[in-house]
Amino acid sequence: MAKKRIYIGMNPATGGEIKLTKRPIPPEKLTLSQLKLEEEILLQFVPADQDRIKALYKAEIANWNKVKEQRKLIEQNIDNIKKEAHLRRQRSRHEYEKLSLLKKCFSGFEEVHQTQEEFNMMKTELDKLSKLPQYFQSQYTKDIKKITQLSRIRKAIAGKEQEKREEEKKKTARAIIAMHYGKSRDLAESVKKELKEQISISPQCPYCGGDLGKDPHCDHIYPVSKGGLSTQNNMVYICSGCNLKKRTFTLSQFIEKYSLQRVEIVKRLSKLGKDH
Repeated sequence: MAKKRIYIGMNPATGGEIKLTKRPIPPEKLTLSQLKLEEEILLQFVPADQDRIKALYKAEIANWNKVKEQRKLIEQNIDNIKKEAHLRRQRSRHEYEKLSLLKKCFSGFEEVHQTQEEFNMMKTELDKLSKLPQYFQSQYTKDIKKITQLSRIRKAIAGKEQEKREEEKKKTARAIIAMHYGKSRDLAESVKKELKEQISISPQCPYCGGDLGKDPHCDHIYPVSKGGLSTQNNMVYICSGCNLKKRTFTLSQFIEKYSLQRVEIVKRLSKLGKDH
């Protein structure tokens, strides 16, 4: 099991020493306060000249890629030498066997496994290979790991802050709607007084065509909850039954839900000078 990496630094809040264990939880799942604390602690260990470290590390990677190409080329040369030696041995054995069949003599045969030339070529290539590093090593590896971790944390912080801003926008929008809704309701009370002449124009409910009754209700044709305004054109007296049914529906939704006569409703609203 891999050991956890532990960073030791100063707690920015208290000034005391704090240990920050490398978490198995990805930064994206930490809270904003946790991320900012990790960022402050990591900054104590990340070198200030990050761009220079990145450039040097990139140069080392480029050099290592060149080394890998050199190693690959030398290994191919060694393989070619081995293949040539193998083919030579096969040819030698074949020639000797043909000679043996003619002489009927099989004693004294010794296969030459490697000539001096092949030995020297192999030694030269192996010497070249031994001088090249086998593994990638960098003095900046630890710094790069810290820089990478800091970059991930900062990216997560940016994401969390963006989410926070979006949430604040939504809250502000809800607050504006609520304020508008409250003001519209207050304004509606003053508009109601101006609507009394509607009863003298028509005692019918403009929605169902029935009698308004003794206690008609004032309705916003386009609902306040959807942005409707408390104006004379958007407010109308209707019967209590229609008001209870309509609730926060738009006029079109209300007509469709209860299968009402759209044409008749439009005529009655137009007669009263209302928006529809």
